[in-house]
Amino acid sequence: MDQTPITERSNALSANVDLSSPAEMIDIFRRCDQEIFDGFEGFPLSLQSAALKVKILKAAELCRNVFQQGGSCVLSGCGTSGRLAFLMAREFNAIYRKQLGMEPFRYIIAGGDEALFISKEAVEDKPWEGARELEEIDAKGPILFVGITAGLSAPFVAGQLDLCLRHPDHYVPVLMGFNPTHQARCDSIENWDKSFRDVASLVEDAEKDGKAVVLNPIVGPDTVAGSSRMKSGSVTKILLEVLFLLAMKGELKSSLDSILRYYEEVHRSFYSLAAEPLAKAISLCGQSLLSSRHIYYIGQSTNGILGLIDASECPPTYGATTDDIRGFLLGGYDEFGNKDGDLVELTGLSVYKISEDYFLYHILPACHEEDTIVLIQSVTPELSAVVRRSCCHVVEIQISESSEPVNDGSDSSDRSVRMHFDLCDPSAFVADQVALDTQRALHGSAHHQRQSLRKLYGRPQSQ
Repeated sequence: MDQTPITERSNALSANVDLSSPAEMIDIFRRCDQEIFDGFEGFPLSLQSAALKVKILKAAELCRNVFQQGGSCVLSGCGTSGRLAFLMAREFNAIYRKQLGMEPFRYIIAGGDEALFISKEAVEDKPWEGARELEEIDAKGPILFVGITAGLSAPFVAGQLDLCLRHPDHYVPVLMGFNPTHQARCDSIENWDKSFRDVASLVEDAEKDGKAVVLNPIVGPDTVAGSSRMKSGSVTKILLEVLFLLAMKGELKSSLDSILRYYEEVHRSFYSLAAEPLAKAISLCGQSLLSSRHIYYIGQSTNGILGLIDASECPPTYGATTDDIRGFLLGGYDEFGNKDGDLVELTGLSVYKISEDYFLYHILPACHEEDTIVLIQSVTPELSAVVRRSCCHVVEIQISESSEPVNDGSDSSDRSVRMHFDLCDPSAFVADQVALDTQRALHGSAHHQRQSLRKLYGRPQSQ
């Protein structure tokens, strides 16, 4: 039997992805992503399994209890996991502020805010640094700690979990990853007295006493071996969104089933309707990289930040330079909302320049016809028009709650592609769920539930 941790294996479904056409790649991505919902090779703990749902509901209950005591939630990870910790803390502070008048989320990323853009691997191997940063969190009351490590392997997170276990009166630990715990990293950690597997076993022991939770659905190897920003990143985001949506609500079980159905419906609709434009987008971006040119993301809000995250992952994962693929955000650091603010002011390094002004006045004028610009999520009409008039390849991605695709009269060409996805964002999801609860309380009518859910489930569209 293969003893290689599942997250480090090659996926048989994607064995020939490097030899495939763009259209074939999309089908490979679809089949690999379907394992998120269907499970992998018969492992009992899948995203839709009853056993995992029990764990999710327990984590949501613990989270609610912490918040009811005036406590906080700290999300932490290294690399991709830390970037998603930042993103989810940012998003759910905004949601909880709007719905409940509170901002209970904090984030930690190994290497600090600079690691949101550039890998800082040396710090990731130091469990005592993770523990120190968690201890320094300025928060009143108890803390629900979510340690995210796709392979159950990061020493930085192990140190934080160990701290939580040693202080159960103050911390409630949740371990999130995508291997069975017996595949957690067993190598000794330099200058420390435990392995990650030791810590994972201790978290499991605390889980039996109702004082911790291990969330580790087995979703199979990533499409590109070891690239945890792909499938593992998607499942991290899904689990965190599900957990924190449930923590806001009282009727947990029915809400959990509805939310998980939502994600699977989006997955299926997305791949069925977006395959052709996505294949074209892959082709345009591939032409740019094969020509030793660049890909530039520029976008707004959460989806713009996902562009920044994707760009930051390419150097450590694929050997790209920091200039090959870059991201920019409307509103710059004011919109980004990280703890340290403008990293250019702190470091003087241009790699941290993310504003639309820098893109417009320094990047765009120097663009070549083989560069690709990816516009993500409601960039201004003026910016969109300027980019479309450039000599570059252009990919436009629009995500909204509108029932009609955006159409400005310009058709896709051999050098551009436009995509529109009609999906609700997390805050709209919460608003509709809260409205649904209110309707049930007032009317007790299944009709109201069906109507609200129809409104909730968007359908991707492409053009």
